[in-house]
Amino acid sequence: MIPRSSLLIALLIVALIPTGVMGADQTLIGGDRGYYLVHAGVDGATVTFDGTVMGTTQNGVLKVQVYTTATPYRNFTVTKVGYQTYNGQITDYPAKDQTVDLIATLQPLTTTTTTTQTLIGGDQGYYLVHTGVDGATVTFDDTVMGTTQNGVLNVPVYTTATPFRNVTVTKAGYQTYNGQITDHPAKGQTVDLYATLQPLTTTTVTATANATTAQTLIGGDQGYYLVHAGVDGATVIFDGTVMGTTQNSVLKVQVYTTATPYRNFTVTKAGYQTYNGQITGYPAKDQTIDLYATLQPLTTTASNDDTSVIGGDQGWYLVHSNVDGASIAFDGTAKGTIQGGVLKVQVYTTGTPYKTFTATKNGYQPFSGQITSVPSKGGIIDLYANLTPLSTTTTTNTTTVQTTTNTLIGGDQGWYLIHSNAEGANVSFDSTPEGTITNGTLKVMVYVTGTPFKNITVTGEGFSPLTINITTHPAKGETVDIIANLTPLTPTTTQKSGPELLPLLVGLGLIGLGLRRKEE
Repeated sequence: MIPRSSLLIALLIVALIPTGVMGADQTLIGGDRGYYLVHAGVDGATVTFDGTVMGTTQNGVLKVQVYTTATPYRNFTVTKVGYQTYNGQITDYPAKDQTVDLIATLQPLTTTTTTTQTLIGGDQGYYLVHTGVDGATVTFDDTVMGTTQNGVLNVPVYTTATPFRNVTVTKAGYQTYNGQITDHPAKGQTVDLYATLQPLTTTTVTATANATTAQTLIGGDQGYYLVHAGVDGATVIFDGTVMGTTQNSVLKVQVYTTATPYRNFTVTKAGYQTYNGQITGYPAKDQTIDLYATLQPLTTTASNDDTSVIGGDQGWYLVHSNVDGASIAFDGTAKGTIQGGVLKVQVYTTGTPYKTFTATKNGYQPFSGQITSVPSKGGIIDLYANLTPLSTTTTTNTTTVQTTTNTLIGGDQGWYLIHSNAEGANVSFDSTPEGTITNGTLKVMVYVTGTPFKNITVTGEGFSPLTINITTHPAKGETVDIIANLTPLTPTTTQKSGPELLPLLVGLGLIGLGLRRKEE
């Protein structure tokens, strides 16, 4: 029989064992993470994993972070008022830094489908219909499948159902598109269908010739132009042909690589100066070429001497800020507001140089910086104005101008796309602030002929700072992805080590020995 004194000693020793060694698997903060990217096809849809609400979709998707060592989720549900609820199973689990796509395109309650595509439980594939315009109605074999958003519509189909044969796309003001469906997706596969709509109002002879020759070569390789206008609702014209209007300040234009190249583009909007530019590059297959045509308001007045030198050579300042809507002024003259994180300001190279610039917005500390360089003809100089919220006590960043050779004017451009789990984290390249993480990413433009950056530092409140060596540098038009997942800070608790506990344990042992002898 075990003496009661021995049991007492055992209980005391157990009570003194540091609690940090128990239940560690439940506090594995900073474990490896993966992601699910839920595609719903609509904004504002609620996504639920195994009964837990994970968030709502934006731009048709929601990115969900999970720990790779956690219990896997098994089911997901996507709901929105006016749409059929979607229920699906989660059969794949992401590894470290991997993203698994979950497709759950919602169908409006008013959409009826009576074909054999209603075979429940079969394997699914997808058609991604590209139209180039929003609000176009897509029909497969006389069955309405939905309307395009952001220029596309994702249509799920069952791989064991009777294949669709024809696709029709219609929208008021555009020519109706009719095409055949010759490819059918396998399980989990996506087949792209291109049905770019042409406006009915296009009457220019030259434009018609272009549109009916090489540009209508259905099935040819395709590339893209991404037109940056700086404003929404601007009309984009290529060689007299209206290509569409900007949304979120940009318009993506699809072209065939074997077609007659476009030579000129025009961007117009009421209240803004019309922009005319030349198209000197032509995209290869699946390549995107950026065209910049930042519009300037007609009401913007500039008293500085450089704006009065009409006809002189022009350059630009590209002002970067972490706050959209911030007002930018050069030497007290208003130049516009930040949109999409930037404002492009045109100046004459022979004008009196500007000396200072400011960025202001309600709720933020005003920012002032110096302008130390003047752009050459056709050149761009970057200026940085990161604003600090008034409620934040951190010192305002004083770095205003990137002076590295990444300001080489006229060079080819590439991008870094920083992915991070720390929303709002600050990103710096070689100590130069580049912006903050928004919706999990930050896109940073660099010149491919500039001196390469060497390090990226990401810092966020509540996380350990992370510095990454840059080993890959983007080529012209290329984007390099950088994964920068930060580790959350964990409270540190002082625990007694083995040597510190030894005197106490020896004392308890002697007490136990005395009690045992007394019992005997």
